[in-house]
Amino acid sequence: MNDMKKQLLYFSMVGMLLTMNACDDDGKTEFLDDYSTIMYFTNSGIQNVECLKVGEPTTYNIAVYKAGSDLSATSDATVTLMNEAELQEYNLANDTHYKMLPADCYQSTQKKDFQFESSELVHTFPVTFDSDKIDALDKNSEYALPFSLSSTQTVNEEKKVLLLHPEVTTPTISFQNVDFEQVTVTESDPAKVVLERIITVPFQNNWEFDCEIGIDETAVGQYNEENGRDYSLLPETAYTYDKIVTFKPGINSMTIKVTIDRSELDNGNYLLPLKLKKCTHPRFEIQAEKSLLLIGYCYALPNIPLNLSMLTANATVEGDGTGLTGLFDGVGDGKHYHSNYSGSVIDPIYGHYIQIHFKESIQTLLFEYWTRSNTNNGTPLRIELFTSNDGIQWHKLTVIEKGLPTTQSTKYQSGFFKADEPFTYLRWCVTKGPNGEMAKQGDKGYFNLDDLIIYGQ
Repeated sequence: MNDMKKQLLYFSMVGMLLTMNACDDDGKTEFLDDYSTIMYFTNSGIQNVECLKVGEPTTYNIAVYKAGSDLSATSDATVTLMNEAELQEYNLANDTHYKMLPADCYQSTQKKDFQFESSELVHTFPVTFDSDKIDALDKNSEYALPFSLSSTQTVNEEKKVLLLHPEVTTPTISFQNVDFEQVTVTESDPAKVVLERIITVPFQNNWEFDCEIGIDETAVGQYNEENGRDYSLLPETAYTYDKIVTFKPGINSMTIKVTIDRSELDNGNYLLPLKLKKCTHPRFEIQAEKSLLLIGYCYALPNIPLNLSMLTANATVEGDGTGLTGLFDGVGDGKHYHSNYSGSVIDPIYGHYIQIHFKESIQTLLFEYWTRSNTNNGTPLRIELFTSNDGIQWHKLTVIEKGLPTTQSTKYQSGFFKADEPFTYLRWCVTKGPNGEMAKQGDKGYFNLDDLIIYGQ
């Protein structure tokens, strides 16, 4: 074959490939020009249908589509409910185990004929499901309603079977996010803070109903017990909130506003435990695991900014992080404090400590810290606080082991600690980390932090 013939053959093949790839993916011209008209189920294969237990039928609209190179052509289509033998044949071919949905669990025509005029691309027809009857079926079996598509025109072989698999669910309502969140304010902040929280339903809502929100006082003691904390119930005079929200059809979420006013509060850690109490729709259930929302509110003592002149330590590693500066230079990669990890610093009482010398004496303190931003290999597992007025004689204030974070880039806030007498020195000691004890010979325990924040007066 001469070069000219080779080139002609090459360009012919390229042209054929380009023609094939030029078929659009929008469903209108996705098939080769050999098919002037081709029919298929818009959603074929196994389609899960959520059937809410609300005492009303669930409707699913089956859609048949006309495509091909000549969209102006007329066509026809027939949707037929498959029989038991055809369903079993499908199961065998697809390694599935569906049973035929009993006839009293749905309403649908056995056979539906469609005529597509030149201007029509899609036809639909409804199938309705009875969720209560489906829910009463054998829970160990999977049921389906199978349909097949035929036409005098070409039918897409990969999209000519549709199995509707009803899944019965109980409609629930819940808070969108129940992660604990702490709000911290000081006397320099505005007296009032306004928070917004979302109540949601995880489905398309077609009903009007009310949701009632209340206060669960018992949640405070339970949280303290589980997390080693000392929160108090936020006094009723310190907050207002939306006690009832109304959902309308088409609305899937509602926002409630909570206003907290510290004007008559003492410094301290408080909890506001909001609880979803009631839903007026008789078939909706409150999702238990997302029905309680705890809002932490800390009316903190004045912040005491740290600087190098106030700080000393017994186990600082130079070159890993930014040394003592890492305790107040912000949160971020490389901006951390790191204690000695060679095992050469062993103090049987204080472990690895950061010592703070205050310009003025304080008696009550609270602290926060951020775990290191890019690793959790040095999160403190035991913190001990000691106070002094001369830097020589020390008095133990507290030991903290419960509720300390073990994940990276996590903020921790302590409770309030009041010493028997005012003090000017604080030893913030870590005596245990993920790699062992700092006060035990042979262990190579250490800790790291991104930032340490002190409040006190």
